Amino acid sequence: MAIAVHRPVRRRPHHPIHVVVTYHPVLAALAVLLALLLVVFLVSDRPGTVAPSVVQVGESDGNSTVRLRTGDTLQVTLEGNISTGFTWEIAGYDEAVIRPVGEQQLVRRSNGLGAGEDVVTRFEAVGAGTTVVRMIYHRQFEDGVAPLKTFEVVVTVEGSAAR
Repeated sequence: MAIAVHRPVRRRPHHPIHVVVTYHPVLAALAVLLALLLVVFLVSDRPGTVAPSVVQVGESDGNSTVRLRTGDTLQVTLEGNISTGFTWEIAGYDEAVIRPVGEQQLVRRSNGLGAGEDVVTRFEAVGAGTTVVRMIYHRQFEDGVAPLKTFEVVVTVEGSAAR
C-alpha cells in the first residue's frame, strides 16, 4: 500500500489537504497472511506440553489414588455444615508435592436455615512424588475429641510432560 500526499500550491483557509491512497492487492494479501501466521504462532501450544487441569474429588473418592502433573489443581469437595461448629481442616500432606491454594470456599446446597454446604479446598501440584492428603471434620474448639469424619486420598504427581 502506498500513500501519496498531494498538497495544493496555494493554501486557502478552508481548502482541505488531498490524500491519494493507492491499493496494491499483493501487498495487502501478504500483510493479512503475516498477521494470520503471527496469531497462529502466539496461540498454539508448545510441542509436548499439556495445559494444567483441575481434578475433582469428593467423599466417594476417599482412599483412592489421584494422578496429577506439576501445575495441575486438585479440588476436594466435601459435605459440611458450619452452623453445627464442625469444619473441614487439612490435617496432612507433603508440601514438596502439593500445597493448598487460596481459602476454602463454602457453597450452599440450599437456602434453608441451618442447611449444609459443600466445602471446597484446592491444592496445587508443585513437585513430583506421592503424598496422602488427609482432611478431618471436627470442632476445632473440642480438644481430645476424635474427628467426626476423615477423608484421605493418595496423590501422585508426575512431571509436567504430556501424559
